[in-house]
Amino acid sequence: MGQKGRTIALLLTMALTLTSCAFEPGEESSSWIPTSSGQSEQSQVREDYTRLNHTDWTASPHYPYQESNSAYESLWIQAQKDCYRMLTESAFWIGEEADKDGLYPVRAFSVPGIRLSEEEIRAAVTAFKDDHPQVFWLSNSYSYTWGGEQGDGTYVQLYSYLSPRQCEQGLQRLGERAEECVSKLTPGMTEYQREQAVHDFVVARCTYDHEALEHADDWKGWWQTFTAYGALVEGKAVCEGYARAVQLLLSYAGMKSAVIRGVSENQRHMWNVVQVEGDWYHLDPTWNDSRDQGEYFYFNLSDKQISTDHQMDPPASDITQEQWAQTDQEPLLYNLFRPECVSARQNYFQREGFLLDSFDGESDAQAAEALQTAVTQGKSVFPIRIGESLDYNEAISRLFKQAPYKFFYYIERINDALPVNRQIDAGHVRYVEAASQRAVVIYLSN
Repeated sequence: MGQKGRTIALLLTMALTLTSCAFEPGEESSSWIPTSSGQSEQSQVREDYTRLNHTDWTASPHYPYQESNSAYESLWIQAQKDCYRMLTESAFWIGEEADKDGLYPVRAFSVPGIRLSEEEIRAAVTAFKDDHPQVFWLSNSYSYTWGGEQGDGTYVQLYSYLSPRQCEQGLQRLGERAEECVSKLTPGMTEYQREQAVHDFVVARCTYDHEALEHADDWKGWWQTFTAYGALVEGKAVCEGYARAVQLLLSYAGMKSAVIRGVSENQRHMWNVVQVEGDWYHLDPTWNDSRDQGEYFYFNLSDKQISTDHQMDPPASDITQEQWAQTDQEPLLYNLFRPECVSARQNYFQREGFLLDSFDGESDAQAAEALQTAVTQGKSVFPIRIGESLDYNEAISRLFKQAPYKFFYYIERINDALPVNRQIDAGHVRYVEAASQRAVVIYLSN
């Protein structure tokens, strides 16, 4: 017989939890019979499980689909990887009848010959979810047991929020949104441009779901907001939904990305890391969308830059064996995949900002020319990157706070050369600093 375990809860991001409970064979799993291979034979599959029928929308006319597998590769024992691989099949078999909690059972599976601990199972399930943002229907509850007639082994069953028919309908709608985004990716775009197109697509279609946070104790009623489906189809999400939507769409843009867990402003938070031209960067679409400071303040940051207001959970590789073994403690917080982000080459301000490295006459002329070009192109935002030769705070003061107020001097220089309807109203200019990136963004109109 199996051995009962305890219920655990893991704060993923915001109020989202991942819970497990052990069950006895012959109890919740009575109609599922594992074979010695750990797989279910077709004749043994319950008739009320339905294999999801959905269209493969991973194809792109211009860029190869980039499968996410970084979380899988970060699992530390083979049995966890076996559990993950079995889940890639069972996740698409959904029960027709909901249980007493309103959840639909997902076809169970076994990992033979080993008793995986709660933490090891949880890591395998988390890895699968982190690598498969398109699988949005899985509940954060799962059941497991050890032993049984086949000897030592681990039996796992997950649950779905949705019926098979609802899953299929949701996949179709999510696929339509993915195809809509892919259609905007034209041939020959750089990885930076594709990343920007995906980022802008998500930010334009999603609004931060503040109401969901007010119902943090009832996350089962607000689960969509933590998913790519919530962000792209329903248009509302918290940080996890934003991050998973960006990860999903970047796969169709032919780019590698992953999710990162941590803390910001004393709250659990999730954002992305993205590989651009061979280097990894941090991208936080939530903070780019939910703050009154433009869309690119958190676009391709290094570890040092993001650490000024984001604290990453440690990598799983830093967790000691003693910590893994402390099953009576709170679930561990960690990132399965956490690459080093050390480059600044693809940072938004490095790519888009005007480099101001002096306040002499030549620099004044260059700044005024760059500002005029931006206005002529219809831009309402003008980013400036402060060169290393200048003290950042002193440069901000000279631009906006002390005579001769250099930035307003630039405005005076170009207004006479602009049509009346293009001239900058200095009274409506405002700016927001990005000190960690030695940058400032100037908003030229309301």
